[in-house]
Formats: sequence, C-alpha cells, structure tokens
Amino acid sequence: MHAGRARKFVLILSVALAAIAPPAPCAPLSIPDRARYVFQSVGEDSGLATVTPACLFQDRDGFIWIGTVSGLLRYDGTHLVKYGPGQGLPTTAILQVAQASDGHIWVATRQGLAVGGDGSFRMLPLPDGVPHLISRQPMALQTNGRIFAATSRGLWIVDGLGGSHAVLWSKEHGLPTDRVDAVYAATDGKVWFASGSGLGWVDPTMHLHTLPVWNAFASEMILALAQDGKGRTWMRTARQLLRLDAGSNRVAQEPVILPPANDIGAFAIDRQGRLMVPTVAGLYLRNENRWDVIDRRRGLPTNAVISAMEDREGSYWLGLGGNGLQRWQGERTWSGWTDAEGLPDNVVWAELRDAQRRLWIGTNTGVAMWDEGLHDYRVWKPKDGLNGSAARQLALAADGSVWVLCHPGGLTRFDAATLKPEKIVAPMPDPIALGRGPDGRIWVSAAHSLKALRSGQRPLVFDDVGAPADILAAIKYFAPAVGEILWASGTGGLARYDGKTWSHFTRDDGLLSNALLEVVSNRPDEAWVRYADAPGITRFRLHHGTTDVAHFAAAQGLASDAVFMIGLDHAGDAWAGGDKGVAEITPTGSIRRYQRSDGLLWDDLSEGGFWGESDGTVLFGTSGGLARFDPRAEASLPPAAPRVVITSAQLGGYELLTDARPRAGHDDNTLYAEFAVLSYRESAGLRCSYRLDGLESNATETGVREVRYPALSPGNYDLEISCRSATGVAGEPAHFAFQVLPAWWQQWWARGLAGLLGVYLLYVLFQLRTYSLKKERRRLELAVAQHGQQLQQANQELREASLTDPLTGARNRRFFQMTIEADINQVLRSYGTGAGSTDTRNRDLVFYLIDADHFKEVNDLYGHLAGDEILGEMTRRIQSAARLSDVLVRWGGEEFMVLSRASSRTEATALASRILHAIGDKPFRIRESSRPIRRTCSIGWAAFPWFPATPEAVSYETVVALADQALYRAKQAGRNRAIGVLPVDGHGLPQDGNTPLTAEELRTFLINTAGPKEAKFAASGQGS
Repeated sequence: MHAGRARKFVLILSVALAAIAPPAPCAPLSIPDRARYVFQSVGEDSGLATVTPACLFQDRDGFIWIGTVSGLLRYDGTHLVKYGPGQGLPTTAILQVAQASDGHIWVATRQGLAVGGDGSFRMLPLPDGVPHLISRQPMALQTNGRIFAATSRGLWIVDGLGGSHAVLWSKEHGLPTDRVDAVYAATDGKVWFASGSGLGWVDPTMHLHTLPVWNAFASEMILALAQDGKGRTWMRTARQLLRLDAGSNRVAQEPVILPPANDIGAFAIDRQGRLMVPTVAGLYLRNENRWDVIDRRRGLPTNAVISAMEDREGSYWLGLGGNGLQRWQGERTWSGWTDAEGLPDNVVWAELRDAQRRLWIGTNTGVAMWDEGLHDYRVWKPKDGLNGSAARQLALAADGSVWVLCHPGGLTRFDAATLKPEKIVAPMPDPIALGRGPDGRIWVSAAHSLKALRSGQRPLVFDDVGAPADILAAIKYFAPAVGEILWASGTGGLARYDGKTWSHFTRDDGLLSNALLEVVSNRPDEAWVRYADAPGITRFRLHHGTTDVAHFAAAQGLASDAVFMIGLDHAGDAWAGGDKGVAEITPTGSIRRYQRSDGLLWDDLSEGGFWGESDGTVLFGTSGGLARFDPRAEASLPPAAPRVVITSAQLGGYELLTDARPRAGHDDNTLYAEFAVLSYRESAGLRCSYRLDGLESNATETGVREVRYPALSPGNYDLEISCRSATGVAGEPAHFAFQVLPAWWQQWWARGLAGLLGVYLLYVLFQLRTYSLKKERRRLELAVAQHGQQLQQANQELREASLTDPLTGARNRRFFQMTIEADINQVLRSYGTGAGSTDTRNRDLVFYLIDADHFKEVNDLYGHLAGDEILGEMTRRIQSAARLSDVLVRWGGEEFMVLSRASSRTEATALASRILHAIGDKPFRIRESSRPIRRTCSIGWAAFPWFPATPEAVSYETVVALADQALYRAKQAGRNRAIGVLPVDGHGLPQDGNTPLTAEELRTFLINTAGPKEAKFAASGQGS
C-alpha cells in the first residue's frame, strides 16, 4: 500500500546499513500462534464450486481425479471431464479412485469396481452373494497388481487387470468376521484390513495375519485405516481415533477429540508422512506429537472437510462439503496473521525483533508485541500511552529499548525490562524517520534536520549530527543503520556516509531519477533504491571509485513498475513489493514472483513493511495483515517441471489421438488439438509454445490450451508442445505425429498424366509453328539433363546407403572392406618416408573393438526394440567421443569398431577412456522403462603397424585379431574397461623381414584402462 504523501519536490531520505547478519540462535524464533493461510478455490468456472468431493487422487501424469456422488471428474487445471455410467462406471456415486502399477485407473463404487482411464471404463461384476462394497474405504491396490475390496461378505481379491482370477475370503479363511469394513495398501506391500473390531493384513505372498481383538475397543467398528511415515497404523471409528505403533501389538487411543466420523472421506498421508484427518470441524493435521486444526479460523471457507490430498508439487487439495475444491500451499511456506488473530489492525507498517527476540509489529491503529509465554499479543494504543495511532517505524536502541515513530503523532520509547511506554518530546516538529545511526545512537530526522540522541542522559537530549548544509537540505527520511556506512535517499539523489565524509550520487551516476523514496543495503559498496517518479528499483554498486547500476522493473520480471517496498534478506536476496504481490531478486538477477495465488496473505504490500529474520524467513507488512515466508520450505518443494499431455488430437473433426498411425485425407486436413499442462503450483506463470514440424521451424507462444492448423498440405507432420514454469523449469514436450494424404490430383499418376497431356499439346503446337518446336525441344533437353543429374545423385545415395548400417547409421563391414586397403597403404607410405624410425606420432592406424556389456539382459528384460534403442544411443555416444577423422563401423550385433586414423599408439588410451565414459557415465532412457538403465562397454585395441621398424611384418588382419583378443581379455577382467595390446621389446621380429607373423606368435604388452565406475588406471605386461 503506497502511503507516501505525494508532494512535488519533497525530499526523502532513507538509510540502510551494511552489516553481516549474526548467526541464528539455536532456539527457533517465536512467531504468533493460529496462523492464517490462503486457500484458492479450484475450478469454479468448470463447475466445481458446489460439488462435494468424496475422494481425491492424482495419477502419474498429474491429472486430478475427483470422486463425487454425481460422477467421476478428471481435472487438468483448465478442463473438466466427467465420467459416469455412460462411460462404463457402475453408478455415479464414487467412493475411491486409485492407479495400478500398469497405469490403469481403478474406481470403487458400492455397486462394484471398474477399470479403465482412456475415456471409458470396464466394470467387474461383484462375486456371487455379495450385494455391495463397503462405502467408506473399500479398495486397496497392492504393489504386485492385486486389487483388494472390502465387502459385506468378506475380502474380495482380484488378480490384475483381467479379473479372471478372483477369490472371496471370509471367516472360514481366517478373517475375524465375514464382514470387512476397510482396506488400506501400505508402502511395504502389506494390505491392512479391518473386520469388525479386529485388525490384520495380507502380505505380498498372500499370507493372512491377524491381531488380537482389544476388549477396550471391541464395540468400535473401524471405519478407516492408514499408515503414516513412521510406520504407525491409524484407525478411525465413529467416536475416536486409535493408533498402533510400529512393532507393537497393542492399540492405543489418540488423545485428541475428533468430531464424529463423516459418512464419506478417509485418512490421507502427505509427502512428509503426516496423517491428515478430514472432519466436519476442519482438517486435523498431526505434526510430530501435536495436532493442528485447519478450519475457518485459519482461512478455509467452511469447516466441513470431506477429503484431502497432497499433490506431487507439494500443494494440498481439500474437498469441502458443498463448497467445491480448495488448493493450499501448506503451512510451511506461507503464513500470516490479521486482526482476527489479535493484531490491532490489518494494515501492517513495520516489524522488529528486540534484544529478547520478541516480535514487535507496527499497525495502523497501534503497536503489538507477541508474548510467547502468554500465547497472545500485548497491544498498545493511544489510550495505553502510545504517542499516536499509526506506528510507521520501529527501532531498537543500544540499551534494548524499543522506539516507535507514529505519524501523525511522535516518538514513544518502550523500556526493555518493564515494557512501559514513555512519550518522548521530539527534537524537531513533525519527525519523519527513526532508527539507529552509524554511531549506534538513535537518530531522528525531519525536514532540514538530522539529530542523534545524547547517550545516557536524562532528560533525553538530541544533538545535531553535523551533516553538511547541502545534505541537511535534502534530508527528510532515513532508515536504521548498523555499522559505519549509511546510505540516504531524497529528491536530490543518493547519499553515502562512511563515518567521516558524505558522498552524493545522481542521475549522472546511472540513477533513473533523483527523486528517491527508499534505500536499503547489506554491503558497504552496494545499495538498492526505489523511485518517486521512475519505474521499478535499481541496484547501485561502487567499485574502485566507479558506479555500476542494474535496473529492475516489469520488463525484467517484476509484477509491476510501481514498487512500494524494498528489502534485503539474510541470504542477500532483494525483495520488491507493490499492489500486485512481491518479487524476489537473487544475486544472479533471476526473479521469482509471489502473489495471493502462491500463498501470500495479501497482494498489496505496505511501504517500509519488510523485515528479514535471522533464521532466513521474511516478514511482509500488507494492507491485509502480516505475511511470513520461509524460503527453506519453498526450496524443499519438488521442482515444478510442468508436464504437458495432449488430451485431444483431431483431423477433420475425427479423434485420432489413440491411433497407432494417425493419417487423414485431403478433405480432413485441418488439425485441432487440446492439451493440458499438469502443473498447479505456478499455473499463472506457465509459458507454453507449440510448433508443427514439417510446416514451420519456429515455435509460437500461446496462452490457451488448444492448437489449430487449417488446410495442411500433404505430408508428414509432428506437433510439439512444450511449457516452462515461472521459475524457468522446462518440462518434457508432448508430441503428436500424423500424416496428411494427398488428393487424387496430387497423386504421382495424376501428375504424370497431366505431364503427358502437356507434352502432347506442346507437340501439336510444334507442328503448327516450327520455331516454337525448336524452342520447346531445347527446354526438354535441358529437363532431361537435369533428370540425369538427379538420377546420378540418386545412385550416389543408394551407394551410400549400401555402406551404412540401417539401424545405427554407422558404417558397415562392406565399407570397411572397401576402404581398409587404402588406409593400410597410407600408413605404410607414412612409415616408408621415415624408414627405421620408431617415432609413431600421428602415423598409426589404431583398431578399437567395442562390445556392449551384458547386452543380452536388455533384450531379455525390455525386448529387442529396447535393444535397438540402446544400440542407436551407443552409436551417438561413441561418435561424440571419436574425432571427425575416425571411422565408426558396426562390426556385428552389439559390437562396434573404431578406426582411428593418423593416430598415435602412445595416446590410444585417451580415446578408449572417452568412449568408456561416454557410454557409462550417463544412464540410457528407453521407452519400455520409466526408469533409466545404466550400461557399460568393453574395448580391445591394437595399433598397426605392429612393429614400426618393419611395418609389413604383421598384417592388419593379425592386428585386428590381437584387438579381438584384447576385447576378450577385457570381458574376462570384469568388463567396463579397455585393454590395449602392444609388442614386448620388439619380440617376434621376423628374421627375413618377409614372413608374416600370426597373433599366436607374438608377445604382447597389455594396457588396462578402467571404466567410469573404477577410479584407478592400471597397465601391466605379460606374455600371451
């Protein structure tokens, strides 16, 4: 809230001190009880305003499933899809929703189970003699794919999607009774069940375990079950809450008074493993060993909470009775307090921690201090001795007293021990600014006046500070200082005081304007300022006598050009607030905005209402109360990478999203697609774009969730949609590939017929006019010549394809056989120019044989298509490690060869190491597995010529055989390594120089290079 008085050419001085923040004390800072939170109504425009969500669930894609008495709803943040009996559900009253490990959605109703999710469901009939399922917590999905359902005749167990194998366990199978009242699937694979007043579980091996019936609760029927993050099993009855601690066989009653259990709704567990209990009196949340109640007093529109859930981004979803769906960021990140929680007024101007770490809050109608012992505020207003009403500024004196400046009004001093207020006669009329100066004393400023409190004297006396006349002429406001550096601002620009001299800075030094409203600083050489007549804020920095400025406004990411408040927290981040929320600016210049939709109590920030706590949290004064932000909690939330899902893809009005090979005729060449961005935490800041590959190369930004391309030409297309969060985190793009077929007149035969007709007409015209014929003949000859060039090019392309492996794109053995002789001759010529020389630098031809380790496991576990993906990715990684002059050949199966030309055997291990790390450092991602898999390779290498002194003594075939033996040794040595072979001291040199040697006749020296999982490099020699 901008409360500065707009006067032309008014001088304003604000001061900020550079100081190192003291270390946070061990004990946490006290904050007021009964914090208020911001809840966002979800989907009001989609019809969710008055529904009663009986159950909530988020699937792996990110869709929110909402079970109601009138049907099943799927919500994506924008659109709502409704499912009912017309889509295969047994009835409209939905009890529970879950997702199996295979991705299918299971739905429980009283009339039975249904499975589906791709627009339709299939119902599983109830067993004979079972009239209905239990209506509260009827379904549990075990991690191995089994589905357990609670019925009035026992425990119904369905084995997998088909439901072909199903059994009904009853008392004769070991259950306490024939009725099962609730089931729950724990994360350890156990499925817990409640039967009468008994409790038990089924383990993954289908063995039944029961616990004894506790006489104290024998009359209590268990309505709901859950297991929290500490392994405690919770049971809810109609009147009480029971707990079974991990490792115990005795049930204890939880000492909390809950309202009677709802007819619908069940427990929920958040990501921290905390228990959430929906009740008609609010959401009961168990924090460690205490209970927190989230109800209307905490910001909910109603107390009746029917269902609860935490999504994968850390937001809580609460289903309310008849009041729709509310989304909440949780109690850890944002919180706040208003006059409903005890503040004197909702308009908060200032905050302060005193020497006893008590929190003081200045409001529009008085000042408040939170008393941790009383768990309440102590409030002072004019009738209680406060010198004014609106407490605009707070300051802490060296003696621990708290000073308050009310405007209008004056100064008030609170004794540190007695907290008794004392009205202080101002040293000048109408004081405007109050704070600790660079000398540690209390300073007070007004128009053309700056004074400091004389230390330790009564009555209190204020002395002139002794600033130069030109500085005093501009002084009106200042902020508290710590240390010896003081920054000041006014209509004449920016001033800096180092304890001895004043410096003055204006627009000539980079400021946008000389009319400054506020300055803050946490470094002696840096200050942040906001303006009276210029947009945004500026970071002003001194560096060896020169100035460096950086401006931040709406164009750089602030919510608005109008800034009412600036501050610096203990992490060095700058904060700028206006009437559209607050923005955080990191030292690197990145900006993150927060508004009410993110949890901020109110979007209208108060002038000067910033306080950085020593524990890293931040307090904001707003016109709607006091807001608190915890950056640590924000940092602990999972990254909000928006997931994009194409929900509809139509060509010519026909839905083709699920087709294996989508294609459309010429008359259906209009593409219409809808997509969902399954990120809810920062939905207002999402940035999406789309591109149709085959038509355009640049992406188009969009603010809607649909794409349309009319009148597409025949061809193959790929629609790509991608989105980024407000913090710049990009999600995986979504794709839809399709083909538009040509019309009959666009077919090759139609074009050919038209060409023949054209030739005939040209012939007739040629007969009529000889000159035209000659001209046409020249044109046809030119066309034939061009066709010949195209044919030559096509032949070249066919030849190139015959030398390339079609799966990986690498060269094949045919290419190797065609080119190896030329490579060998080049090496022999190179060594021939320096006969007798042993220098092998850049003259060797090194053969690397590379084999994928345990490749058969990939084919066995994921199939041959996954193996093909791995081979393709291995090719790309090997090529990235090799030089441009090197040749990659697919040698066979999962085996490759790299021919390193103009290389050196002394440096051969470098390329081997790069290949090992290129393959093994980064896991492989395949479509058949949701989790990346890690693969390694083994390498054997040898250099040609074997003997540099006699290059032709050993053939290249023998060198390849030696590399193959080295590869075999690498496999035997444990894989994930490269072994190279070199001759031992010239052993095996032929006596006559002409007789070729075989691999078996040669002694070799082995060089072992460890793969990325092994830290050591070893080289050893041995005979072979």
